[in-house]
Amino acid sequence: MAGHPPPVHRRRGARGLVRRAAHHLRPAPPHGPSDEGLGRVYGGDLFIRQDSARWLYGWISYTLLRSERLDPPGQPGAAFRPFRFDQNHILTLVVGYHLPWDIDIGARFRYISGNPDTDLTTSGYDVTLDANTGNYVPRPGPLFGTRLPDFVQLDLRIDKRFVFRSWILSVYLDAYNATNRANAEGSSYSFDYSRRAITRGLPIIPSFGVRGSY
Repeated sequence: MAGHPPPVHRRRGARGLVRRAAHHLRPAPPHGPSDEGLGRVYGGDLFIRQDSARWLYGWISYTLLRSERLDPPGQPGAAFRPFRFDQNHILTLVVGYHLPWDIDIGARFRYISGNPDTDLTTSGYDVTLDANTGNYVPRPGPLFGTRLPDFVQLDLRIDKRFVFRSWILSVYLDAYNATNRANAEGSSYSFDYSRRAITRGLPIIPSFGVRGSY
């Protein structure tokens, strides 16, 4: 009599988030720091997971989030702005497949909206030379008023298991950033702020490993 296939387990979840906070530290020249800043965070996330011992397994998660602060509150023209690492969209997709001969293949895809950034050349090339220090001083645009390019990355993996009587040997090959995408990590300027360069992240990184378990 044929046996039944292994069961497939699925899990789903969703939640929302609203948070308001006070007394965020902010710079307040010329009198030093102040804790008069306000903050708020709101959004939600969705999670779906499938576990299977036979064929396909994986999970997907999506987060929609907004984190803002107000510096300083109560003053004319004051408005909420993003926090330094505010990321509005975060999508992660992980999928794996069980092949014959104890071989697994898998992939992870990530998409994250770009971090806030302050453009120091928003109004064109408008800098002054400080005669006392000899340094160029730019006229920046709104604080965190722009964003870096979105982060997109694909990672791949293949794993082979050798099952012995009392232990298991695993051999795997990973490809980090398999598409060799040059994701933006930050920005920098030339000494006189006439040129802006994007700082790029790591290129494709292959790695090979061996793991034993008892």
